[in-house]
Amino acid sequence: MIAATYGDEAVRQRLRELGAKHVRYGYRRLALELRREGLGINHKRVYRLYREEGLMLRRKHRTRRAESPRQVLRRAERVNQR
Repeated sequence: MIAATYGDEAVRQRLRELGAKHVRYGYRRLALELRREGLGINHKRVYRLYREEGLMLRRKHRTRRAESPRQVLRRAERVNQR
């Protein structure tokens, strides 16, 4: 396991707080929030801490829409008829 660097614990705590407040935010959005608060932290470090804290979001799969019922195609009655 990677040794914790100086200041990681404060960042972890703030990351957990922001993660609880904004449940649907991913690590990129949380990294922006941390930078806006004045913490000089890059997205790679945030991603590492985000994974270690277990804040991973699951990807949503799009639900399939029901297809319209298939229609029987009529046969062409003459040349070049669609």
